[in-house]
Amino acid sequence: MTIDVKVTYKNDKLKTFRQAVGLSQAQLGEMTGLNFRTLQHYEQGTKDLNAAKLQTLLKLCNALNCAL
Repeated sequence: MTIDVKVTYKNDKLKTFRQAVGLSQAQLGEMTGLNFRTLQHYEQGTKDLNAAKLQTLLKLCNALNCAL
């Protein structure tokens, strides 16, 4: 018997900030050097943004003009 557990993370603020600035995931990816699929995973909650590298978080904050 196998038990599958799906973990999701709440990353609503990333999507909110991105949309407020008027950027698509692809545009934000270009600005930060991140793959848009990675951004998708962060926004959908399949990847934990809190576990991202500091460098990644700083790139996102600079692109979205928000505080860490």
